[in-house]
Amino acid sequence: MRWLDIVRRDITVTKKLYIGEEETTIELKAGAPRRLFQLPEEAKLAGLELNPR
Repeated sequence: MRWLDIVRRDITVTKKLYIGEEETTIELKAGAPRRLFQLPEEAKLAGLELNPR
């Protein structure tokens, strides 16, 4: 599924990472600020508020 479709439909994304023998799970829930695209610094100069991180 494409990232923009995931954001539009508020789907939770779960990713398993394997580092050596250790397994770590990362979860991005709907509405989390980490899912937003970060605006470039030039947008701030134009008067736009940057997205939270």
